[in-house]
Amino acid sequence: MRNAWRISGAGVLVVALAWLSYQVKREVPIRPLEALDVGDAAPGFTLRDLKGGEVSLHHYRGQVVVLNFWTTSCPQRRLGLPLLDGFQREEGESRVVVLSINFRESAEQVRDSLKDGEHAFRVLLDTDGRVAEAYGVKYVPTVVMVNQKGKIAWVGQGYLPDLPHVLARQLKALGATRHEEERPSAGDLD
Repeated sequence: MRNAWRISGAGVLVVALAWLSYQVKREVPIRPLEALDVGDAAPGFTLRDLKGGEVSLHHYRGQVVVLNFWTTSCPQRRLGLPLLDGFQREEGESRVVVLSINFRESAEQVRDSLKDGEHAFRVLLDTDGRVAEAYGVKYVPTVVMVNQKGKIAWVGQGYLPDLPHVLARQLKALGATRHEEERPSAGDLD
């Protein structure tokens, strides 16, 4: 009788561990930011890009900005970066600016990772991770949309295969139309 109890107890334990493992794997990819929420002011920053130029978030006040936080060790970057590149090319810099922020890695690591060619977005280096920390980034990739007034409008974490469509819907909700007057582009800051 004791063996039967032990066997059934072990079976219950195995089932509970399997269920817990499934729940953890299922919930990890997309979670809310802990430090900031939609409607909060986006923390300002100034970072260097891969060409050595400085880029500040405040330069884009009045425009919608998409911040993409990533690392070279994230396998999903190979899927996500081309989606953001296509989104930036499709929407144009007069409508939205994509800033792809690599954090806690050297410029050399980032360049080696991006050998697949030019991108329509600017790649910024947050080598000490302070900007990612200010935005509460815990998982990569994390995408944050900042509205024209400098407030967080949308946050997504994990690989989202429909990211360009989600971002386009958010742009529409923010009233960013294709016919706005021209504003300075990222290239004007070099």
